[in-house]
Amino acid sequence: MRVDTPPWGPRIIANYYRYVSFESLVIEWRAWEQWFAELDEGHSSLAALAYFRSPQPGRSWVTAAGAVLDSCTIQLAALDTPRQAEAYLCLTAGIDALAHIAHALDVPYRTPMYDPQTSQPITDMDFAISISRDEFEAVLDELSGYKVPIIADRDRAWRVFHDWRAMYDENLLRLAAQIMAPYAPWTSDRSLPSFRTNRLRLPALEPSPS
Repeated sequence: MRVDTPPWGPRIIANYYRYVSFESLVIEWRAWEQWFAELDEGHSSLAALAYFRSPQPGRSWVTAAGAVLDSCTIQLAALDTPRQAEAYLCLTAGIDALAHIAHALDVPYRTPMYDPQTSQPITDMDFAISISRDEFEAVLDELSGYKVPIIADRDRAWRVFHDWRAMYDENLLRLAAQIMAPYAPWTSDRSLPSFRTNRLRLPALEPSPS
Protein backbone atom coordinates (compact mmCIF):
# COMPACT_ATOMS: atom_id res chain seq x y z
CA MET A 1 0.00 0.00 0.00
CA ARG A 2 1.19 3.51 -0.75
CA VAL A 3 1.68 4.78 2.80
CA ASP A 4 3.67 7.98 3.05
CA THR A 5 5.99 8.99 5.86
CA PRO A 6 4.57 10.03 8.22
CA PRO A 7 1.60 7.78 7.51
CA TRP A 8 -1.93 9.19 7.63
CA GLY A 9 -5.22 7.46 6.78
CA PRO A 10 -6.82 10.25 4.72
CA ARG A 11 -3.66 10.49 2.62
CA ILE A 12 -3.93 6.80 1.74
CA ILE A 13 -7.44 7.39 0.41
CA ALA A 14 -6.36 10.49 -1.52
CA ASN A 15 -3.32 8.76 -3.04
CA TYR A 16 -5.38 5.87 -4.35
CA TYR A 17 -7.91 8.17 -5.97
CA ARG A 18 -5.23 10.35 -7.51
CA TYR A 19 -2.71 7.74 -8.64
CA VAL A 20 -4.25 4.27 -8.65
CA SER A 21 -7.94 3.37 -8.30
CA PHE A 22 -10.51 2.83 -5.61
CA GLU A 23 -10.98 -0.79 -6.72
CA SER A 24 -7.29 -1.49 -6.09
CA LEU A 25 -7.83 -0.90 -2.39
CA VAL A 26 -9.53 -4.30 -2.13
CA ILE A 27 -6.19 -6.00 -2.71
CA GLU A 28 -4.53 -3.74 -0.16
CA TRP A 29 -7.17 -4.37 2.52
CA ARG A 30 -6.56 -8.10 2.15
CA ALA A 31 -2.81 -7.64 2.47
CA TRP A 32 -3.16 -5.44 5.53
CA GLU A 33 -5.64 -7.81 7.15
CA GLN A 34 -2.96 -10.51 6.87
CA TRP A 35 -0.36 -8.07 8.22
CA PHE A 36 -2.55 -7.36 11.24
CA ALA A 37 -2.99 -11.09 11.87
CA GLU A 38 0.78 -11.61 11.78
CA LEU A 39 1.37 -8.51 13.92
CA ASP A 40 -1.16 -9.76 16.45
CA GLU A 41 0.43 -13.19 16.72
CA GLY A 42 4.02 -11.99 16.80
CA HIS A 43 3.72 -8.99 19.14
CA SER A 44 1.32 -10.76 21.50
CA SER A 45 3.58 -13.82 21.76
CA LEU A 46 6.84 -11.91 22.10
CA ALA A 47 6.04 -8.48 23.56
CA ALA A 48 9.62 -7.22 23.11
CA LEU A 49 8.99 -7.07 19.35
CA ALA A 50 6.70 -4.09 19.91
CA TYR A 51 9.67 -1.99 20.98
CA PHE A 52 11.88 -2.75 18.00
CA ARG A 53 12.54 0.41 16.02
CA SER A 54 12.36 0.62 12.25
CA PRO A 55 15.72 1.23 10.56
CA GLN A 56 13.96 3.92 8.53
CA PRO A 57 13.43 7.23 10.37
CA GLY A 58 9.81 8.19 10.97
CA ARG A 59 8.41 4.68 10.48
CA SER A 60 6.65 2.57 13.09
CA TRP A 61 4.25 -0.36 13.14
CA VAL A 62 1.96 1.68 15.42
CA THR A 63 1.67 4.67 13.12
CA ALA A 64 1.25 2.42 10.08
CA ALA A 65 -1.53 0.56 11.90
CA GLY A 66 -3.25 3.83 12.80
CA ALA A 67 -3.12 5.08 9.22
CA VAL A 68 -4.56 1.86 7.80
CA LEU A 69 -7.32 1.70 10.42
CA ASP A 70 -8.29 5.31 9.76
CA SER A 71 -8.37 4.75 6.00
CA CYS A 72 -10.66 1.74 6.47
CA THR A 73 -12.86 3.73 8.84
CA ILE A 74 -13.17 6.65 6.43
CA GLN A 75 -14.05 4.27 3.61
CA LEU A 76 -16.83 2.67 5.64
CA ALA A 77 -18.11 5.92 7.13
CA ALA A 78 -17.86 8.62 4.54
CA LEU A 79 -17.14 7.48 0.98
CA ASP A 80 -20.01 7.37 -1.47
CA THR A 81 -18.76 4.15 -3.01
CA PRO A 82 -19.74 0.48 -2.83
CA ARG A 83 -18.95 -0.91 0.60
CA GLN A 84 -15.91 -3.17 0.59
CA ALA A 85 -16.14 -6.15 2.93
CA GLU A 86 -12.35 -6.29 2.81
CA ALA A 87 -12.16 -2.89 4.52
CA TYR A 88 -14.38 -4.15 7.33
CA LEU A 89 -12.35 -7.33 7.78
CA CYS A 90 -9.10 -5.38 7.79
CA LEU A 91 -10.50 -2.90 10.31
CA THR A 92 -11.72 -5.52 12.77
CA ALA A 93 -8.46 -7.47 12.47
CA GLY A 94 -6.53 -4.31 13.30
CA ILE A 95 -8.80 -3.34 16.19
CA ASP A 96 -8.40 -6.75 17.79
CA ALA A 97 -4.65 -6.78 17.17
CA LEU A 98 -4.10 -3.50 19.00
CA ALA A 99 -6.14 -4.70 21.98
CA HIS A 100 -4.25 -7.99 22.14
CA ILE A 101 -0.87 -6.26 21.92
CA ALA A 102 -1.82 -3.73 24.60
CA HIS A 103 -2.85 -6.63 26.82
CA ALA A 104 0.49 -8.36 26.20
CA LEU A 105 2.39 -5.16 27.07
CA ASP A 106 0.31 -4.63 30.22
CA VAL A 107 -0.92 -1.31 28.81
CA PRO A 108 -4.44 -0.24 29.88
CA TYR A 109 -6.74 -0.85 26.95
CA ARG A 110 -10.34 -0.77 25.87
CA THR A 111 -11.89 -4.13 25.05
CA PRO A 112 -13.48 -4.06 21.57
CA MET A 113 -17.22 -4.71 21.80
CA TYR A 114 -19.39 -5.66 18.83
CA ASP A 115 -23.12 -6.12 18.51
CA PRO A 116 -23.55 -9.90 18.08
CA GLN A 117 -26.43 -9.37 15.64
CA THR A 118 -24.88 -6.76 13.35
CA SER A 119 -21.13 -7.03 14.10
CA GLN A 120 -21.14 -3.23 14.43
CA PRO A 121 -19.26 -1.44 17.21
CA ILE A 122 -20.99 -0.89 20.54
CA THR A 123 -20.29 2.62 21.79
CA ASP A 124 -22.11 5.92 22.20
CA MET A 125 -21.64 9.48 20.95
CA ASP A 126 -20.84 10.74 24.46
CA PHE A 127 -17.62 8.75 24.42
CA ALA A 128 -14.67 11.03 23.64
CA ILE A 129 -12.26 10.28 20.82
CA SER A 130 -9.10 12.19 20.03
CA ILE A 131 -10.32 13.32 16.58
CA SER A 132 -12.64 16.31 16.63
CA ARG A 133 -15.65 16.80 14.38
CA ASP A 134 -13.94 19.85 12.86
CA GLU A 135 -10.85 17.80 11.98
CA PHE A 136 -13.03 15.14 10.40
CA GLU A 137 -14.98 17.70 8.38
CA ALA A 138 -11.77 19.32 7.18
CA VAL A 139 -10.49 15.95 5.97
CA LEU A 140 -13.72 15.25 4.08
CA ASP A 141 -13.51 18.68 2.45
CA GLU A 142 -9.92 18.00 1.41
CA LEU A 143 -10.77 14.57 0.02
CA SER A 144 -13.69 16.08 -1.88
CA GLY A 145 -11.22 18.50 -3.46
CA TYR A 146 -9.39 15.45 -4.84
CA LYS A 147 -12.68 14.29 -6.40
CA VAL A 148 -13.14 11.55 -3.82
CA PRO A 149 -16.92 10.92 -3.60
CA ILE A 150 -18.19 11.82 -0.12
CA ILE A 151 -21.68 10.97 1.13
CA ALA A 152 -24.03 13.92 1.52
CA ASP A 153 -25.08 13.04 5.08
CA ARG A 154 -22.10 14.36 7.04
CA ASP A 155 -23.84 13.72 10.36
CA ARG A 156 -24.16 10.03 9.55
CA ALA A 157 -20.56 9.93 8.32
CA TRP A 158 -19.35 11.41 11.62
CA ARG A 159 -21.44 8.99 13.71
CA VAL A 160 -20.06 5.95 11.89
CA PHE A 161 -16.51 7.27 11.97
CA HIS A 162 -16.81 8.10 15.67
CA ASP A 163 -18.16 4.66 16.55
CA TRP A 164 -15.40 2.80 14.76
CA ARG A 165 -12.57 5.10 15.86
CA ALA A 166 -13.79 4.73 19.46
CA MET A 167 -13.03 1.02 19.16
CA TYR A 168 -9.30 1.64 18.74
CA ASP A 169 -8.61 5.27 19.66
CA GLU A 170 -7.45 4.68 23.24
CA ASN A 171 -5.47 1.57 22.40
CA LEU A 172 -3.72 3.23 19.46
CA LEU A 173 -2.71 6.32 21.42
CA ARG A 174 -1.60 4.37 24.47
CA LEU A 175 0.57 2.04 22.37
CA ALA A 176 2.07 5.00 20.51
CA ALA A 177 2.99 6.57 23.84
CA GLN A 178 4.28 3.29 25.27
CA ILE A 179 6.78 2.66 22.48
CA MET A 180 7.50 6.39 21.87
CA ALA A 181 6.36 6.21 18.26
CA PRO A 182 7.57 8.88 15.83
CA TYR A 183 5.30 11.69 14.72
CA ALA A 184 2.23 10.80 12.68
CA PRO A 185 -1.08 12.68 12.32
CA TRP A 186 -4.03 11.31 14.30
CA THR A 187 -1.76 8.91 16.21
CA SER A 188 1.35 10.13 18.01
CA ASP A 189 0.62 13.82 17.46
CA ARG A 190 -1.90 13.99 20.31
CA SER A 191 -2.13 13.06 23.93
CA LEU A 192 -4.91 10.97 25.38
CA PRO A 193 -8.10 12.88 26.12
CA SER A 194 -9.77 12.52 29.50
CA PHE A 195 -11.43 9.16 28.97
CA ARG A 196 -13.94 7.94 31.49
CA THR A 197 -12.18 5.44 33.73
CA ASN A 198 -15.03 2.96 33.59
CA ARG A 199 -14.31 2.46 29.89
CA LEU A 200 -10.85 1.01 30.57
CA ARG A 201 -10.66 -2.70 31.19
CA LEU A 202 -7.93 -5.15 32.05
CA PRO A 203 -9.64 -8.55 31.95
CA ALA A 204 -9.09 -11.30 29.43
CA LEU A 205 -10.17 -10.12 25.98
CA GLU A 206 -13.58 -11.04 24.69
CA PRO A 207 -13.34 -12.65 21.24
CA SER A 208 -14.93 -10.77 18.37
CA PRO A 209 -17.69 -12.58 16.46
CA SER A 210 -16.52 -14.84 13.68
